[in-house]
Amino acid sequence: SSKFTSYDPMNSVTDWLRAEKPEAVQGPIWGGSPRTEHHRNAPSVGPQGTPVDTWTLHLTATWSEENRGELAPVVCQLAIKKFLHALGMVNSQIHVLMSQAILWEEGNIDQPASAYWISEHSDPSFGPFCAFDPATGIGIAGDWFVETSVEGALVSGYELAGHVGRSPIMYNEGHANPHGRVQHEVARSFAHRQRDADVISTYSSDSRPASAIGSDWEGMTWDEYVELQDIKAHHEKRDVAPLELIRKSSQCQHDGCRKWLPASDVEQHQLTCPFRACRSCPFEGCDLWFDVQHIEEHKMSCSFGVYAECDWCYKKLPRIELKAHRNSCLAKPTGKGKMVKHIQAIQKIRGGR
Repeated sequence: SSKFTSYDPMNSVTDWLRAEKPEAVQGPIWGGSPRTEHHRNAPSVGPQGTPVDTWTLHLTATWSEENRGELAPVVCQLAIKKFLHALGMVNSQIHVLMSQAILWEEGNIDQPASAYWISEHSDPSFGPFCAFDPATGIGIAGDWFVETSVEGALVSGYELAGHVGRSPIMYNEGHANPHGRVQHEVARSFAHRQRDADVISTYSSDSRPASAIGSDWEGMTWDEYVELQDIKAHHEKRDVAPLELIRKSSQCQHDGCRKWLPASDVEQHQLTCPFRACRSCPFEGCDLWFDVQHIEEHKMSCSFGVYAECDWCYKKLPRIELKAHRNSCLAKPTGKGKMVKHIQAIQKIRGGR
C-alpha cells in the first residue's frame, strides 16, 4: 500500500482508517464484502504521472428510457458528453480507450434511495450518510453508509459532496492542498450544473491535473481561480480575456439587471441602475417602492388607487397625476384644425366639460 499512498488519496485514507480504527473499517466495502479491486484504479496502472482512469456512470431512469433505442456506442458517447458537462469540462480533450453501455433492467428507480438507518457493518459514530472531518478535509462515502446498492452510494456521495463544497479548508486553504483545489472547483461546478445534468456520478479528487482546466487558469492565485470560474459561468461574453473578466468582479444585486461590473463602478451603478427601487407609489396608504420599469404597471393596479379620465384623450390616470398630464396631452385643444373641432364636438356631447 505504500506505493498507492504516495499519490492516491483514497488509499491514503484507507491506510489512515486502518491505523486509527482497525476494529471498525479494514477497507471500502461493496455488498458487505471487502474491496478486491479499485473502481477507479488510476494509480494501479502505469507509472506515476500517466494514470488511466476507470469510471462507472450511473444514469437516471428517465435519461435511460429516452435513449433506450440507441446503439450502445452512441449511448456511451452521449453519456460521456453529459458527464463532462456536469463537471464543467465540456471543452476538455480526453482519450477514451474503451467504453461499454449496459441497460440495467432491474435498476428502474425514479429517485435515489432514502435511508434512515445505518448498515450493520458501519461504525455508528460516522452517521447515516457519510463521514467528514472539516479540520482536515478528509471524508469517506460509500453505499455501506446507507444500503448496499448503487442508490445507496449515490445518497452517500451527494452528502459528502455537500460537506466538501461547504468546507472552509477546501476554500481558504485549497491552494496548499494538491487535491483540494480540484475538489472545490468540481463541487462548485456541480452546484451550478446539477439542475440540467442528466448523468449522476461520483468524482475522485486526483483524476484531473490543474493544467487540464485550461490555459486561462495559468499563473493565477486561488481566489482568482474561484472568481474567474464564477464570472465565466454567468457572464454573457465568455470569450473576453480572463484579466478583463476578473476586473468585473462585482454583480448588481437588483433583479432584472445582474450586470457584472468593476468594483470601482459599483457605487455609481447602484445610483443609476434602472432596476433599483427608486420610485414610490403616489397613492396615499401605499408604501411600496418600485424600479422605473415596473412603477407604471403598479400605479394602474394599486389597491389604494384613485383614478380619473382625461377629457381629451380618455386615458385612465391616477387622479394625482391628471393635472400634469393635461399640460402635455397630445389631444389637448389648440384652436386649430379638424382635430380641435372633433375634440370640441365630443366635449359638447359629453356635457361641455
